Amino acid sequence: MNIYRYKEFFINRIYNYFGLAIATTHINNTTKQRVYLIGKLDKTRLVIYLLFCFFFILIGSAYVTNIPYIGKYSFIIGILVFLISFILVLVKVCKLHKKLIPESTNINIYERELPSKLRPAHVRFLMTDGLVDELSLAATLLDLVDRDYLKLEYHNDTKEKLNIFKNKDIIIYRTNKPIDNLFEYEKYLIEWFLGYNDGISITSEKLHKSLILDTTDDIESPSDKMNFFSALVLMSFPLEKYYNKIKRDKIMKNYAIFVLLGFAPHLSYVGTFLASYSLGILLFANPSYTFNSEGVNLQSSYKNLKKYLKDFSQIENKNAQMVELWNYYLTYSIVLEINSVASNELKDFFGTGIFKGSHNTKKRYSSTKEDAIELQLSLEEWIKIFEEERQKELNKYNTL
Repeated sequence: MNIYRYKEFFINRIYNYFGLAIATTHINNTTKQRVYLIGKLDKTRLVIYLLFCFFFILIGSAYVTNIPYIGKYSFIIGILVFLISFILVLVKVCKLHKKLIPESTNINIYERELPSKLRPAHVRFLMTDGLVDELSLAATLLDLVDRDYLKLEYHNDTKEKLNIFKNKDIIIYRTNKPIDNLFEYEKYLIEWFLGYNDGISITSEKLHKSLILDTTDDIESPSDKMNFFSALVLMSFPLEKYYNKIKRDKIMKNYAIFVLLGFAPHLSYVGTFLASYSLGILLFANPSYTFNSEGVNLQSSYKNLKKYLKDFSQIENKNAQMVELWNYYLTYSIVLEINSVASNELKDFFGTGIFKGSHNTKKRYSSTKEDAIELQLSLEEWIKIFEEERQKELNKYNTL
C-alpha cells in the first residue's frame, strides 16, 4: 500500500497515531494549524479559556443577583472566584512542568556550530511546540538550495537579483542530484513547487502567484498541500528521541465533566469555580508529550546558536539570496525566528494562502476496486505499514 497516496486519509491517521490533535493558533495576525505537544500557554488557548470563563461567571452570578446584600456584587464575586481558580491552574501548570520536564545541563552561552543533525523544519517543530509554517517551508527551500538539490538561476543580470522572490527573471530548478536520501517532506516540497510548472523548473514569480492566487490547481489548494507537508514533517521527526509520551490520567475525563457544571445556573459559584479550574487544567496542564533531558538540552543549544547569530553575525541584515554565501547559518536563522531581511522576504513570498481553507471539501479518493481495498485496511494493518515507512525516514538521520 502506498500510504502517501490518499493525503486526507494519511493526515488524519498520522495525528491519531501520535495521539495529537490539530489546533489553530494566531501568530502575526495569521491563523495557522499546529499540534500541541507540551501544551504551552499561548495566546490562542488563553483567549478561548477567558471567553468560556466569562460565560461561566455570567451564569454563576445570575443565580445570586436577587439575594439581598450580595446580589449587587454578584459579578465581582464571580470574577474573584474565577481569579482564584486561574491562580490554582497556574500553580498546577508550574508544578507539572517542574515535575515532568528536566532541567537543562547545558552550560554554554553560545553555540557556533549546529547542535544536531536536525533539518530546519524539524528544528522549527522542536522550538515552537509542534508548529510547521511558512518559515518551515522557506528554510527547507533554502536548505535544498544550499545542499544543491535545487538551484537558483539568474537571467538578464537583473539589478533586482538580490530580491530572489517574486521575480520573473529568477528560475528555481531541480538539479541532477539524486533525491533518494531526502526526507519525504523534502521530496514533496520539490514536487509541490515545481509541479506548478513543468516539474523541472519554475520562475519565482510564477511560484509566488501560484501560492498566493492558487490559479493552477482546482483540486488541491496550497493549504491542502501545506497540511500534507506538515504531516510528513511530523512523520520523519524523531519524536521519541527528544520527548516522553504522557499516559493520559483517567482523572482528565472527570475534568471534562466538571467543565459542563459551569453551564448549570443552580450551582452558582461552585459551578463557576469547578468549570474554570477544570477547563484550565485541560488546556494548560494536559500535555501529550514532554521534553526528556536530551530534548531540553538540544532546545537550549539552539537558543544559544540563536544568541550567537544575533550577537556576532549581523544575520538579520542578510537577504535570502545570500544563502549561497552564508549556507546553513542563514537557513537556520529563519527557523530560529531571527527577524532578518531574508525571513521577511520569505514570509511575504509564501503569503497566507497556505493557511486558508481547502479548495474542495469532497473526498479526493478514486473509486477503483484497488483503492477501496486500500482504504478499508484495518487500523492495525495501516499502523504496521506506516511504522515501516517511518522507520525508513528516521534511518535517514543515521546517514547524515
